Amino acid sequence: MVEKRKFVLPKLHHIGVAVKDIEKAVEYYSSNFGVGPFMFLDIDLPGAVTSGKSTPLKLKVGMAQMGDVIFELIQDVGEGRSARGEPISRRPKRPYHLGFLVDNLSQALAQLKRQGISVFEEGGAGNNRFAFVGSDKEESVIFELMQLEPGLLK
Repeated sequence: MVEKRKFVLPKLHHIGVAVKDIEKAVEYYSSNFGVGPFMFLDIDLPGAVTSGKSTPLKLKVGMAQMGDVIFELIQDVGEGRSARGEPISRRPKRPYHLGFLVDNLSQALAQLKRQGISVFEEGGAGNNRFAFVGSDKEESVIFELMQLEPGLLK
């Protein structure tokens, strides 16, 4: 009998938290917990796909190293939708997702689809791609799988 191979998550890379105001969130985490310094990115992904529909994403992201894990703050600065199709701003101050780096995103997604795991959102630019996967249940944790060019983020 052939055993079905399960996808195994790699080491945790980052924790993403949705926030309404990234500057206020950075001030809070920096002054109260010593988190930082933060590196900021403006992300504009006009070709992102959420729940099978084209959903342009405009985000401001702040990242700070916390030991082996990156702490990521995410502010929706457009009319984007989250991986579940709701506005990202409706999930503020809660962990939005757990992020993991994979070597081959297409291969990982194929395995997860064989296991019946949904892909909520995917997109990217060039060799840097991401996908949000997990259950469609509101209370479940969303996992972000990312394939990045070597050395882009460690």
